[in-house]
Amino acid sequence: MKILFLSDEFPPDSRGGAEIAAFNLAKGLLQKGHSLFVITATEDRSKIGESEYEGMRIFKIYSRYPGFLVNYFCLYNPLTVSKVKK
Repeated sequence: MKILFLSDEFPPDSRGGAEIAAFNLAKGLLQKGHSLFVITATEDRSKIGESEYEGMRIFKIYSRYPGFLVNYFCLYNPLTVSKVKK
């Protein structure tokens, strides 16, 4: 099965609780033989693009917004929706 994870942050760049939970779930699904992809955001334009981490394909897209809007925008903001659709 093909599975897509959408996460504002994801290891190895972030080590918060939600990120670790998403990573551990993804790792378990990968070990079960599923095809796994992760789309995450970065404010660092040099990190944009595709990479691999522990067998997972990670796609980083640029997203930047004021910190006080984090609960409203995250990955679902006007600047990233079209990139996620691609």
